[in-house]
Amino acid sequence: MAVENRATSVAPSSHRKAEQRFVKIETTAALSGNLKARVRADLVRIYGRALRITWIQRPGLIDGMRITVGSDLYDGSVRATLAALEGGFRDA
Repeated sequence: MAVENRATSVAPSSHRKAEQRFVKIETTAALSGNLKARVRADLVRIYGRALRITWIQRPGLIDGMRITVGSDLYDGSVRATLAALEGGFRDA
């Protein structure tokens, strides 16, 4: 599972710094050990090894996951997709 930045096409703001980064990963249900390892590996590739990851279950996301690393937000949740769709209808 590759991590995509759906919020912006700009490169992650802090991926070159060496300090420890705090990561919040929100999912609707608990992830398997294999999936957690894949997500962590993708984040290490982008941000480096100095990550402190917190896993949080948030059923309100409906499905998918939301990852926050510092000020970078990767939102692949169904809730975010529905909100964007709703905003598009209002603008039309």
